[in-house]
Amino acid sequence: MTTRITTRVVTFAHPFTLGEPDDTHPAGSYSVETEEELLQGVSFPAYRRTRVSMQRVEAERTLGLLQIETIDPEQLDHALFKDNS
Repeated sequence: MTTRITTRVVTFAHPFTLGEPDDTHPAGSYSVETEEELLQGVSFPAYRRTRVSMQRVEAERTLGLLQIETIDPEQLDHALFKDNS
């Protein structure tokens, strides 16, 4: 199966949540990685999203901690929209 991974950086000016109200993330820049797989049996290239994950760019590297979280891309889009409003 053929997969592709794209990465983008998003920046929040304010603290935000993704789904659970008690799971607040601090303002800052986050790396968002999207994994997609190539659909088989269609006459044109088409991909299906299989995973979206996010990690804070300036993670607590001094402590050796790295938190990568699988997220809902619709919740991310909503949080970005709210942050820019």
